[in-house]
Amino acid sequence: MLIIILIIITVILIISHSRHNRIKQKLTLKQNFQQEIINTTNSLIITLDKNYNITSFNENSEILTGYQSKEIIGEHFFKLIKNNTDRKELQNIFFDILNKNKRKKSPFITTINCNKNEDCNKQEYFISWTFSNLKNPAQKEHSILAVGIDITKLEETKKSLTYQEQHDSVTGLPNRKYFNQQFKKEVEYASNNNKSFAVIFLDIDRFKLINSIHGHKIGDLILKSVGEQLQEILKERDTIARMGGDEFIGLLTEIKRPKKEIKTIAKEILSLFEEDFTVNGKEFNLTASIGIALYPSDGKTAEDLLKNADIAVYRAKEIRGNRFELYDIDMNHKVNEKLFIERDLRKAIQSDQLEVYYQPIVDFKTGKITKAEALVRWNHPQRGLISPGKFIPLAEETGLIVPLGNYVLKNACQQINHWIETGHNPIKISVNLSAQQLHKPDLEKTVKDILASTNLKPNLLGIEITESIAMQNIPLTSSILERFKEMGISVLLDDFGTGYSSLSYLTKFPIDILKIDRSFIKDISSKKGKSAIVSAIIAMAKKLNIKTVAEGIETEQQFDLAKDYNCDEAQGYLFSKPVSASEFEELLKKSRGFNLDSA
Repeated sequence: MLIIILIIITVILIISHSRHNRIKQKLTLKQNFQQEIINTTNSLIITLDKNYNITSFNENSEILTGYQSKEIIGEHFFKLIKNNTDRKELQNIFFDILNKNKRKKSPFITTINCNKNEDCNKQEYFISWTFSNLKNPAQKEHSILAVGIDITKLEETKKSLTYQEQHDSVTGLPNRKYFNQQFKKEVEYASNNNKSFAVIFLDIDRFKLINSIHGHKIGDLILKSVGEQLQEILKERDTIARMGGDEFIGLLTEIKRPKKEIKTIAKEILSLFEEDFTVNGKEFNLTASIGIALYPSDGKTAEDLLKNADIAVYRAKEIRGNRFELYDIDMNHKVNEKLFIERDLRKAIQSDQLEVYYQPIVDFKTGKITKAEALVRWNHPQRGLISPGKFIPLAEETGLIVPLGNYVLKNACQQINHWIETGHNPIKISVNLSAQQLHKPDLEKTVKDILASTNLKPNLLGIEITESIAMQNIPLTSSILERFKEMGISVLLDDFGTGYSSLSYLTKFPIDILKIDRSFIKDISSKKGKSAIVSAIIAMAKKLNIKTVAEGIETEQQFDLAKDYNCDEAQGYLFSKPVSASEFEELLKKSRGFNLDSA
């Protein structure tokens, strides 16, 4: 009987042990499966005890940090956290989780230490953590579950987007948005430390011409070069940014003696433009206009200071040529005047308020009018006659010179035909072209269309450009002028002698008429040097079959000397100032001769 009982008990124990083993095996399989899930996830899954020491460390945590579980388990969690500020914040988060049973709902982003991972030494790893309270039934105490997601690529993308948002794509300099952010910081710093700073506004003069002549690719490279050199000479705390186009803005910081220090810095910046900028093997001579406004005396907001610095730029441009101006409240009136003129000039072009005047060009031998130069005048309805010196530079600056030039061209062509129709002998009219007009891609079509619409013969039209414009891009200018010659239009080179003054360049252009600048004619009778130059210009032009015009003839003595040098034609107040079309017609009606030969 006892044996039977022992056998039954043994069988029961065997069955129980077998069942226990099966349950244990199932639990092990379940745990292994759960661990496999934890290890195969892309997240960092780490558990911490109440002292924030690591109690478990999944495989992805090992891969990312380079630490093995056996060497990191038991270590403090903060060993993984790089930033001290983050550690202090985590201390508060963990306290709330363990003591107030709060869960950190929003992700907490940190950078981590992963010195054993070679890739980590090359870049920062950003981890987005969520933390929650984890109760361990076996130990009857609370612990912390930390789940981290690697968001490094996302942070890099955000960083790249932020950089692009705050920097100019052409120059790599900060942009207006970055400038505004730095401005706010500088205001706070200046206010707290009783210091001043300046806002600088720099505009590259006549930069549109470079884009028109050489293309925007070259223009962008020049802007980049300017930006790089500006960065080199400014202090580390200073900011230089690209406003847009050919404009740069900046913050000059920690100013103790404003006027003295600002002038020194401005002169240093302008000295950059004393040397040519070399791009793609070509040299470019640039000038800049700088306006400067001081905080807080000239304004307390970025908008006000930039506006006032821009006003100072206007003043610098009026004086012309590598200049800076400090803002002064009296400048507002002058700038407002300029803005009114610009606004009204647009209206004047559209509503025929402009008038074309004509100045006669006289043959030295016969004294008869053979040609005329067309010159624009503006008789403002309220302001009266506005000097070309005021509105022509403004038209060039704003781009209005193109429609203005086309207006003069069309009116001059119509006027020639009118004089012919009323019985006058045909005379050639020359029209000045600005650099912007000359390099407009549709210039040839514009001229052809005007000739067709006015039914004017091309040989009665002359295109007049200055020496300085011709020299900006010799091959391009030459090809444009050649096309005019092929159309039968004459080409005149104006103000000769004021720029490069090299007669060798004349062979590179299809020039018909050379106009000797008035500065030489003015002193022809009193300065032997000027007299010799005029004589040499005329002699060389004769050999090249180029006719010459002496500009600015005001006295009979000037007339006689230029005639003695065999100059072909003369222009100046000795004969007539520029006059309206009706007054010029009176000169033609009288068939007036200006033969001043006393012999």
